[in-house]
Amino acid sequence: MYTVLFGFFIGLGLLSAHVVMLGLAALTVTVVGVRIPKEEAMMVAQFGEEYRTYMQRTGRLLPRLKPFR
Repeated sequence: MYTVLFGFFIGLGLLSAHVVMLGLAALTVTVVGVRIPKEEAMMVAQFGEEYRTYMQRTGRLLPRLKPFR
C-alpha cells in the first residue's frame, strides 16, 4: 500500500512538473516514511514474536527476492 502511495505521489509530482506538487510529493513520502517504523512498533507490541518473524521473511516496501537456485 505504501509503495503504491509513494509511486503515485512521486509520479504525480514529476508528471505535473510543478514545484508545489513536487513539494507535496516529497512531504508525503517523508511523512509516510516516518510513520512506517511507528506502525511496525505497534504491530510488534500487538502480535509479538509472530510479527517479528513475519518482518524477517517479508520486505518493508517491496517483496524480498529469493535467490535463484
